[in-house]
Formats: sequence, C-alpha cells, structure tokens
Amino acid sequence: MYLVEFFAPWCGHCKALVPEYEKAAGALRGVVKVAAVDADEHKAVAADQGVKGFPTIKFYFTDK
Repeated sequence: MYLVEFFAPWCGHCKALVPEYEKAAGALRGVVKVAAVDADEHKAVAADQGVKGFPTIKFYFTDK
C-alpha cells in the first residue's frame, strides 16, 4: 500500500502539512510506503491521477 501526497511548492497548505506528513511517514515505516509528488514538476502524473487541488493525498493498494 502507498500513501502519496500531491503538492505544489508554492502552496501554503502543502508547506504547513510537511511536518505532519513526515511524522506520518515515520509512524507508518514498514507498514505503508509514503511518497510525495511535486505536481508542478510532474503535471501529467497529477492530471492522470485526477489531482485538482493541493495538497491531495491518495492511497494506492497493490498486491505486493
């Protein structure tokens, strides 16, 4: 399972989320893979995932 945050570097809410997201990543280590995607840098990926606002956090489930 993956927890992915889509963020924009200029977004105030995204900046405020950083410390809490880092805490969550630490708490979930070994249970869930945690990642963050710069949606400004990876516009096509964010659009493909239906991201319309920032921050957007999504869970992705995998078989592995």
